[in-house]
Amino acid sequence: MESRCVKTVCIVLLLTASTYFSGCTDSSKSKEQKQAHKAVKQALQEFAKNGDMQQVQSILRSVPSQGAGPAIDIIKANVSLTQASDSSAKLPSTEKTANESLTEIKNLTSRINAMILKKDQTADAIQQRKTMLDTLQNGSEDALGLKGLQDIRNEREASKTEIEEQIAKLNEQANQAKTEAENIQAKANEYFEKARITTDLAEQAKIEQQANGVLAGDSNSTGKSYYMSQYQDALDQVASLDSNLEIISIELENLNSEIAQTSQKIQDYKAADAQLDLQQTITSMTSQIDQLNGAMNSKLSGLNETVAEYKKISNEAVQFLDTAISTFNRIPRDNSDIQQIVKLLQADALSTKAALLADQSTFYAMISANLSAIAAPADKSVSSSLLTGSEDYKAAAVKITQDAFDGFDLADTEYEGLNFKPNCPVIRNRLLNLFGKAKLAVLFEKTEIYAAAAESAKTIVAEATNCTEELQDSYITKTLDSLK
Repeated sequence: MESRCVKTVCIVLLLTASTYFSGCTDSSKSKEQKQAHKAVKQALQEFAKNGDMQQVQSILRSVPSQGAGPAIDIIKANVSLTQASDSSAKLPSTEKTANESLTEIKNLTSRINAMILKKDQTADAIQQRKTMLDTLQNGSEDALGLKGLQDIRNEREASKTEIEEQIAKLNEQANQAKTEAENIQAKANEYFEKARITTDLAEQAKIEQQANGVLAGDSNSTGKSYYMSQYQDALDQVASLDSNLEIISIELENLNSEIAQTSQKIQDYKAADAQLDLQQTITSMTSQIDQLNGAMNSKLSGLNETVAEYKKISNEAVQFLDTAISTFNRIPRDNSDIQQIVKLLQADALSTKAALLADQSTFYAMISANLSAIAAPADKSVSSSLLTGSEDYKAAAVKITQDAFDGFDLADTEYEGLNFKPNCPVIRNRLLNLFGKAKLAVLFEKTEIYAAAAESAKTIVAEATNCTEELQDSYITKTLDSLK
């Protein structure tokens, strides 16, 4: 809440009133004026001693307005405004406490969600183990597909053995063909050597022809090339079978690993200790969840208490403002100068009250939105209380919002009715009042209300050509920019 009355103003008014009453002669003073003079003097002394505005208010409350003049009522009203300002000054620290509580609730909810998920996963594991145990106890050892894996392994091992036998046979054939080819080459070499040492050329040619005949083969024998072809063909087949054998060996390695793991699982399922450990884990996690829920509910209760304290402080400030507004209302409006001053003070007080209600509504809306966001991913066992709180605070925010809008309108009407509207500080306060209304309209998506407030602000600024300098401070500039 932006208070437009400070203690200094109130004390200046007290001093002014003291001077006013002192200026009257004893003979001209009425009983009420004398009482007022005494009360103002006492209030000044009390404030000088300890700065207690509540005590000042208590003293002034005893002064009758009738016969004491409007000054005493203005002083009383401004003291009430100061008390409202003092009360509302406590609200930021309360908001901070509420935000801290929301952060703690969010963290606790996240921990609860994680623990519930882990508990559910463990419960599923227990159920799977129980189902498997029932199956195993009924004599079905193949519940995890162990027999199927073993059958596949046996098939792969048979295939491996068959391939290894084929490879061995082919290697033998290759060796035989190679030996035959080498024998033929050796026999031919004998003829070539004999031809080399023969001096008769005709005989030499005849012998070489015999050597070539041995290599090529004749009708009664097979040549070297035939056996070399058999040899290479056998080697090619061995290479292909070696590739298949490597693939089967890898499959067997994986199967053996899977069989070992499955066998271990079966043993684990049969182990009573493992089942007991999981059940104890469930019990432990249930206890932890209960503790976290207790802590979360405690924090939620603490948040509710903080919000209740915020409401108490805010309502107290509103009551002070209502007292000030009521006091302004009973001041006679027969003096034009006094009338305008009172109307200005009353307009500021109405605007301050509206802003305070808007802050309260915004605060409730913030709490509601945060609780709803925290509840969204939460388990149903947790989200129920959070959503209930969210809905309650949302309803409270909506209820107060209309009162705030009405308050802003009342204040604007008072500002509009002032005779010294061109006064720049008045214009500034009126713009701030419209800004408060527009800001609240944005929060609650009241498009028409926002548009009307923005349009009014634009019109006022356009007409206030003599107030350019007064409207340049950072706060009012940001205010105007937000309404463009």
